[in-house]
Amino acid sequence: MMREVAILVPNWNGRGVLERCLTSLEAQGENVDLEIVVVDNASTDGARELLRQRATQPSRIRVVFNDHNRLFAAACNQAYALTDAPFVLVANNDVEPSPGAVAALLRYALATPAVAAVTPRLVLPDGRLQEAYRRLPTAALVIAHYHRLGRLVDRFVLGRRLQDRYLCRDLSFEGPTEVEQPGASFTLLRRSAVEEAGGLFDERFPLLFNDVDLSFRLRAGGWSSIVLPQIRVLHHDGVASRQLAPSEYARWQLQGLFEFFAKHHPRQLPVIALAWPTGWWRWWRARSPPGVTPR
Repeated sequence: MMREVAILVPNWNGRGVLERCLTSLEAQGENVDLEIVVVDNASTDGARELLRQRATQPSRIRVVFNDHNRLFAAACNQAYALTDAPFVLVANNDVEPSPGAVAALLRYALATPAVAAVTPRLVLPDGRLQEAYRRLPTAALVIAHYHRLGRLVDRFVLGRRLQDRYLCRDLSFEGPTEVEQPGASFTLLRRSAVEEAGGLFDERFPLLFNDVDLSFRLRAGGWSSIVLPQIRVLHHDGVASRQLAPSEYARWQLQGLFEFFAKHHPRQLPVIALAWPTGWWRWWRARSPPGVTPR
């Protein structure tokens, strides 16, 4: 039977937050006909045992167990392929949505057919609102945000103008607000828009920038993405990424950055390469041949 919403949850060693996440997601089914598809990327922290237990109980949860860590994009694509719901919601394993959050996102999406993505405000455990939304990358914006010298120039010469623009700090979020890049921590997506844009995640972005690429493709197709600030979702943020060494995380970040500019802004790629020459050279040597998507 087709559900209204399929919630896609990739998991890797998230045992500490996963149970609360799944409980809060299942509670969303009081107002929405939904299913939850969890793809476990070979966790070793007890998460697999928890998932086996939850899947054998009467529940809305389906589980796929991978025998190795296929990373975020591939796990989400696995879950996406198992569903036919007209809306899919990509959810990190460290979120806890407020009651009725999914129903509210769905109501807005059904009432606004030009919208491809609807997302709430994310709240950190200390109560601060997370700066989860971005404008789509340009060379100037990402250098001002990610590069040490770029941040200094932006701060002391430009008054943080570029970083503020990249992080959407100029938007009030007092009502439904259009953003270029809503992220993928907790975002409802219209399946027809995703299919029109070429599918969910491009696996040339295994860990980071997969949601940036999807946002670019959706926007290029004329679709919009909306933040509903009255809807709040608790986000513990970074449970999986904190398991990586800082150098490894930085490597994945640069890989995604270079791949994004190679795909969407090739004329700006030389500027990015000059900003991070060593990272660019490593990426270039390890890169798949042009046009090959390792799915």
